[in-house]
Amino acid sequence: MVIHSEPYSLILDRYQASLNWLESLGLDISKGRLSSYSDIIGYISNNYQTADSNTLKEKYPDAVNSFYESMAIMDVYQKFGNYSAENLGEVVNKLSKAIYGPEHNLKETHSSSEARNYLFEAITSAKLHVPEKGAFGMFRSASDTGTTFEGKRLLVECKRLNSHKKIEKNVRVAANQLKTQLNDHVGSGYRGLIALDISKLVNPEFHLFSKENDVELVNGLTSAVQEFIDKYENIWHPIIYKKSKKILGVLIRMSVMGQSKQRNLLATCSEWGLNPCPTIKSSDGEFLVNLTNVINQK
Repeated sequence: MVIHSEPYSLILDRYQASLNWLESLGLDISKGRLSSYSDIIGYISNNYQTADSNTLKEKYPDAVNSFYESMAIMDVYQKFGNYSAENLGEVVNKLSKAIYGPEHNLKETHSSSEARNYLFEAITSAKLHVPEKGAFGMFRSASDTGTTFEGKRLLVECKRLNSHKKIEKNVRVAANQLKTQLNDHVGSGYRGLIALDISKLVNPEFHLFSKENDVELVNGLTSAVQEFIDKYENIWHPIIYKKSKKILGVLIRMSVMGQSKQRNLLATCSEWGLNPCPTIKSSDGEFLVNLTNVINQK
């Protein structure tokens, strides 16, 4: 297993294409944090071979942050880059708010988290939209996002976690939101899912996720997500069970800036894990398995 890598110049080109696309949606990126990432990535691309070591060392923290933050935008662009604002509905509204917030991940606080919260919703929308495999994103849903797949409409509420003490509260809020929405949509075709981003929770200091090689890096991230599920599923399962039998489980996302020591490689990495509730119908379990296989295809 080898992690894909590409020259800085190509990353810069892809990110600039992402920004151009955001502008085509009507967003003024000059007012937010995104253009600063382009400046830093551009500097690294143009000068990493010639700049002195002290200058590169000084730029390193900002460069790591810029590559990490820009990759989230590029992930959304990769899925939606051929779509217009009219096609994307509420995704455009999410992106219009996602461009703001603190430039650096470490500077984010609870009061300034709105931008990255909306970006997580946009990322989840992109993840659940795989039209070539029959999964179609719901861009005008009452929920944060959703997807239609195999004849079912899956409503999804998204929460970014930044405190272990507030995991239960966030899950309860999401479950209540889904219960209300499912009650408003009476019918056998509607289901619910809670999506949790644990990146900030498990790595608040934004440390590099460093492993000896690519295989250990990928496996380590997968294990970290599973360990989180194993530790906390006893919190969300009872809450979900009491709220609605149509809420099928929890989708977990963890993203990090990784390091593969063997290749001296920095890599933006993300892992998704699905934790079904043990009490759901077998048909709903099969639905989740099929959906997982679709959204995890590269």
